Amino acid sequence: MPGKRRPARQPRASPAQGGGLQRLSRPPPLAIRHLDVGDNSDPGREFPRSAVPAIRGHRESVVVACPVHQTRQVSYGLRRATTVWRGLVLFCRAFLRAATTWKFVVVLRRFTRDVTTWLVLVVFLLGASVGFLVLFADRWSWHTNQIVASHSSPVVLWAALLCAQTGLWALALLWLLPTIRSLPGEYRRANRNEIVGSSIVILAIVIAISVSGMVHPMWPNYFRGHAIKLGMLTILGGLVGLVAARGVWSVHGGLKLLARRDLGSDESLKTFLSLRDDAGRFLSVLGAIIGLLVLTTGAQRRAVLWYSSHHDIHTHYGFELVLLYGFLFTVLVAAVYLPTSLTITEVGNRIRDAVFPPVPASRPEWADRLEKREKLGQLLGLEQGPVVRLKAGVAILTPLIGSLVGLLLSAK
Repeated sequence: MPGKRRPARQPRASPAQGGGLQRLSRPPPLAIRHLDVGDNSDPGREFPRSAVPAIRGHRESVVVACPVHQTRQVSYGLRRATTVWRGLVLFCRAFLRAATTWKFVVVLRRFTRDVTTWLVLVVFLLGASVGFLVLFADRWSWHTNQIVASHSSPVVLWAALLCAQTGLWALALLWLLPTIRSLPGEYRRANRNEIVGSSIVILAIVIAISVSGMVHPMWPNYFRGHAIKLGMLTILGGLVGLVAARGVWSVHGGLKLLARRDLGSDESLKTFLSLRDDAGRFLSVLGAIIGLLVLTTGAQRRAVLWYSSHHDIHTHYGFELVLLYGFLFTVLVAAVYLPTSLTITEVGNRIRDAVFPPVPASRPEWADRLEKREKLGQLLGLEQGPVVRLKAGVAILTPLIGSLVGLLLSAK
C-alpha cells in the first residue's frame, strides 16, 4: 500500500542457531609481496636460506603467500631463458634469411671487390664490437665485486678472446658469402637433403648446448650474466659455422654432378680443382672457429678458477672439460667435411683413370704412364687422405690430441 514501509530483511541465522546452511563467500585474495633478490654472491648482502633460496648469477622474483594457501614460487631465470629462446629462434631465422638473400650479397660484393687493409680492419672491429656489446651492455647494473672481477687479468683475457671470436666471424662472413653465392644453384639443389637435414641436426645440438648452459649454469658468477651471454654467442658462432658448412655441402653437390659428366675433359679437371679449393677454404674457416673456441674455453677456465680462489668458492673446472668441449665441435666439423672429402678422393681417382688409364706392367709405356699418373695425383691432391686434410684444416686438432694423450698417460 502507498505510504507503508516494507519491513527490513532479517539476517539469516547461522547453522549453529538452526537457521540452515549459510552461503559461503569467496576467500579474500592473497596478499602477495615480491622480494627483489639481488646477487647472493655479494659478501655484503646475506639472506636467510629459510626465506630466500640460494641464487647465483641472476635476479629472481620470489612470491610469498599465506601458509594456509598453496605457496607459489616463480623462477625468473626460467622465464628469462624462455624469452631468450624465442628471441634466438627469431634471430636464427632472420640471420639465415639475410645471409642467403641476393641483395645482401650484391651489396657485399661492392665492398669486397677490392679487399684492402682498412676494409679488413673495419670489418674485424665491427665484429669485435658486437661481442663487446653483448658482454658489457649491462655494466651499469653490475655490483662492485663484479666490476672488480672484470678488471682482473684472466677475465680481461677471456673477454678479449670472445671479442676476437666475433671479429673473426665477421671476417669469415666477408670471405665466405661471395664464394657460396658464386657456386651454381644446381649444386645446392643436388644436395638439398643433406643441407636441410644436417643444418637442422647441427643447429639443434648447438642450441641445446647453449640453452642447457643458460638454464643450469655450472660456474659461479665470475661475470655478470655469463650464462646468457655465452649462450647467445655460442648460437651466433654456430650460425656462422653453418654458413661455412653450407659451402662444404654445396661443394659436395657439385662433385656429385661432376661425377655424371665426362671426367676426361679439361673442363671437368678445372671444375674439380675449383671445388677442391673451395672445400679447403670452407674447412679452414671452420678450423679457425674451433681453434679460437678452444682457446676461449681455456681462458674461461682460468677466469673461473681465479674468481673462485679470490672469493673462497670451491669450484672444480678441470682441463678435461676444455678438451671435451673442443672435441665435441671437432666431431661436428668432421661429420660435415668427411663425406665431401671421400667424394673428392673418389672423383679425383676417376678423373686420373679417365685422363691416364692404367696399363699393365708388361707394356713398354708402363713406367711413363705411372709417372704421369703420380704427377696428376699430386695435382688433384689424391696423396692426402681425409684425415690428413682434416688435420691440415683444423690446426687445433693436433695439439688437442697431444694434450689428451699427455693427460691420459699422466702418472697422476
